[in-house]
Amino acid sequence: MNGAKLERRRLNQESSRKISNENSEAQSLNNFSEMHAIKEAIATKYPPTRSLTETRRIRWGFSGAFVELYQEWLADETFVPIGLFKTTPVRPRVNNIPDFYCSAYYHPQEQIEALIYKGGGPAGIEFVRYNADSTITITTMDMQMLTPATTPDFYHRVGPEPDPESLQEVEDYHIVFREMLEAIRTEPLPECGCLELNSEEFLQRFENRYARLMEEVDQKINSLLESSKPVGKRFCLFNFVLKEPMEKVLKHSIHEFKGFKFHNISAEQLIQKIGISFDIMCYKHLEFAKAITPVSYMQQGVDAALDYFFGNWWQEGTGYEGLSESEKNRELHWIEPFVHGMLFILLLQRWDDLSKLCYWLHADIEIEDTTDFEKEVLLFFKLVASSLLPEPLAGLDEIRSSIERCRLKRPKLLLKIWDAIEAMDQSAYEQSMDESLTLYLESVESYIKKGLFQFCVAEFQSVLCLIALKKGLAFPKLPEKTAAALVTRETLGLS
Repeated sequence: MNGAKLERRRLNQESSRKISNENSEAQSLNNFSEMHAIKEAIATKYPPTRSLTETRRIRWGFSGAFVELYQEWLADETFVPIGLFKTTPVRPRVNNIPDFYCSAYYHPQEQIEALIYKGGGPAGIEFVRYNADSTITITTMDMQMLTPATTPDFYHRVGPEPDPESLQEVEDYHIVFREMLEAIRTEPLPECGCLELNSEEFLQRFENRYARLMEEVDQKINSLLESSKPVGKRFCLFNFVLKEPMEKVLKHSIHEFKGFKFHNISAEQLIQKIGISFDIMCYKHLEFAKAITPVSYMQQGVDAALDYFFGNWWQEGTGYEGLSESEKNRELHWIEPFVHGMLFILLLQRWDDLSKLCYWLHADIEIEDTTDFEKEVLLFFKLVASSLLPEPLAGLDEIRSSIERCRLKRPKLLLKIWDAIEAMDQSAYEQSMDESLTLYLESVESYIKKGLFQFCVAEFQSVLCLIALKKGLAFPKLPEKTAAALVTRETLGLS
């Protein structure tokens, strides 16, 4: 009895550690993605270096909602005007940086500098005191994206940090401005004291502060990116950055998948169902924290694929009215549902369904270029599907010749893999798979960088790999990142 209790306790502890590790991994990836988003936001709004911009004094041209009222208020607070300034890109619209206007003031007795500024959004304000130890005391409405972790060490921020979008009326702004000015006035002076200000040195102060700010923010974010980057999981091998927390993406996918049962069957719904099944499979393969076992979703993905190609939904839906079944087949967007269905079937080892699906690409299906795939890639899968049938279709030699004659690398490398599989040549298979995957990963790198994790999985090559394993070839010896693009039963925890 005691032994059973100890075993249950051990299992509970292991489960708790697993959940804790998953939460830690998820948070690590979320933190990494958040840091990356902050860096992108700063790079979009501000130039990476002051050498890309030029600030000069202007006589007029700075206007905006409430600007004149702000200027009057500063004059009432005995601030002395320095002048109007405009920061513009050296090259027109470099990085889409908007022109930056500011109306500068300083308070000779209190040694506080005030800036009314306007970039791409509404006008704001900031108050700055320059300390003798090269630090500054600042209260500002700008740099909303700076977190405590990314704020430079020389920046000592005080006062409220309002959200400009929550301020609508002029009195809203005045309330905040008064709080900001009061905050810097009541902030104790550092022991080193503060610098005396004058109008002549404003531009140099402004340029130096800005350059130092951007340099230190960039250093801090790069350090945080390096320290928060997840390691040890399959997705870490790719240059991949999430746009939002992965568990949120997964929950949305599951919610959307469950919603299909409340809708009438249509081509669009079946394609979406197959696509989301693929997404959920990718979560598991890439080893994201909190990924779920995808078997039931893949099973439903197979059923949706078979329904898409063989069901009678098209007779009751819209878009295929008056067409015969063969005419409908020629109109279907088929390559991705077909390959995903094939991938699920091979992973689930539903061999009878494999023959059924392959039979759909019968001889009278006309193959044409699509928006995403060239004709020869589609012809290649007709060749593969036919080869998996008990009795291959006619015309395969013509298909092979068409692929061999084309100038495109992708279909020719896929055919090279297939020839090695049919010849049961492990060495040629590994070489051709490496070449094909290298080309694939190069072609989708920009999508992966944008957070489209689905492109980390090479679906075409994965199908061929699973067929090769079924025929008796070994999993190819490949570089770690290249191999990570292939999904197998092992990577999904199915065997």
